[in-house]
Amino acid sequence: MGKNPESQRFSLMEPEKLVIPKSWDEVAILLTVVVQIQR
Repeated sequence: MGKNPESQRFSLMEPEKLVIPKSWDEVAILLTVVVQIQR
């Protein structure tokens, strides 16, 4: 992940591909928040 800055530019150029990782990031954040709340 984040091997070279060109990959980030490529994802910005194609919004469809950017939606997938972004949604996964949100899911990971939600999971971490839920775990912290439960603990």
